[in-house]
Amino acid sequence: QQSVISPLPIVLTPDEQDSLMTIVEKYRQAPKPDTRPFTLLVLLLETGIKKGECLTITPNHLELDSPSGPFLFVRYNNPAYRYKERKLPLSQDWVDAYQEYKAQYAIDDRVFPWSPRRLEYLLEDIGKEAGLPKHVSFDMCRWTSALNDWKASIETDKIRQKLGISKIQWREIGLKLKHLAENNP
Repeated sequence: QQSVISPLPIVLTPDEQDSLMTIVEKYRQAPKPDTRPFTLLVLLLETGIKKGECLTITPNHLELDSPSGPFLFVRYNNPAYRYKERKLPLSQDWVDAYQEYKAQYAIDDRVFPWSPRRLEYLLEDIGKEAGLPKHVSFDMCRWTSALNDWKASIETDKIRQKLGISKIQWREIGLKLKHLAENNP
C-alpha cells in the first residue's frame, strides 16, 4: 500500500505579503480608520492559528503586559484537545493595532465577533485589493506563517508546537514545508 500525500498548499510570497500589508496599513491609517483587516491578517501571519482557533479567541486569551512579552494563549473548551493549547508570541505592532481595534469595535466575549464567512470575505477583499491572483484564506495564512518560520531557520519542533500538531502530523507537514521552501525561495 502506498500512502498518498495531498498536494502542496498555496502560500503567499514575501512580495504578496508586503502588498497585503500595504493594503491593511492603508485601512488602519485612513481618515476613518478600520484596524480590523490589519489585526486579523497580522495575527494570522504571526501565529499561524486556524480559523476555528481565531474565532474562539476571547480578550482573556491575550496577555499583553507579560514581562516576557505579549502572547496569545490558544485554548480549547474540550479537554480532549488540551495538548493543542499553546502560547504564541505577539509583536508590539500587533498589540498597538489591537488597542486601536478595541477602541473601534465593542469587543466583549470574542476578539473577532463576526461570522467565519464574514472574516473569510475580509481576507478575500484584502487580496483582491492588493491585486493578488490567489484567494487569500485562513489556511493560506497558516501555511505562510509556518513557511516564514521554516525559512527563518526556526527549530522544526518549535514550528510544530506553534501549529499545535502532533509529531505524527508533523511528518507530512514538515515534508510539505521543505518542498515549499525549495519551490518558494
